[in-house]
Amino acid sequence: MKNLQRKPVPAISTATTMDSQESDNIDLTYRLMLAFLTTETIDLSLQPLRVTCGAKTRKNKACRNLSILGKARCKYHGGASTGPKTIEGKERISEAQRKRWAKFREMQKPL
Repeated sequence: MKNLQRKPVPAISTATTMDSQESDNIDLTYRLMLAFLTTETIDLSLQPLRVTCGAKTRKNKACRNLSILGKARCKYHGGASTGPKTIEGKERISEAQRKRWAKFREMQKPL
């Protein structure tokens, strides 16, 4: 296979009222959008932002999808919430569970 050189996508000029983080995000978004809309490819400096997911699939193989930008997993294996960590959060969840189960038991009662 040929070793092809990738052409970098030109950056846009950003407004002076934005801080550097916002302009970097806009620049990255624009460059990615431009790469999808044109035949040019994304330059190699953006590659580390998207890695192979690698999560274990149902077939016991590693997922080959690209990760979400800046994340380690793809959109299918991003992971769910691990639940509340604070005492207030745990109390809020337990109260919601009590209400939900009370409503469920109420509906299960025979007429």
